Amino acid sequence: MLEFSQVTWICVLFSAVGGAIEVLATALLAYKDANERETGIAWSQAASVGALVANVILQIISSILGNLIATWYGPVSLVGPMFLCAQLVVNMVVFGYLLGLES
Repeated sequence: MLEFSQVTWICVLFSAVGGAIEVLATALLAYKDANERETGIAWSQAASVGALVANVILQIISSILGNLIATWYGPVSLVGPMFLCAQLVVNMVVFGYLLGLES
């Protein structure tokens, strides 16, 4: 059986990366939708399916890193808040600054 010693900075890092990846996964579909509304040109079926598949894969990676592996190195009481804080900060940067979808 594997045993992991608690290392707080690794726990925080995995939690934050997991939260950031989850926002990027959501941003893929939000960008697709905003782009279609702005240009009036629908994405091809292949591009739409590709965006959806990428979203699902990134959501799975986010969950594995942020909610599973992070808890190997630190307490859940640290993982949850760090995951959510990373989501909020990256959400502001991605949707506000990079994509310009929120003010």
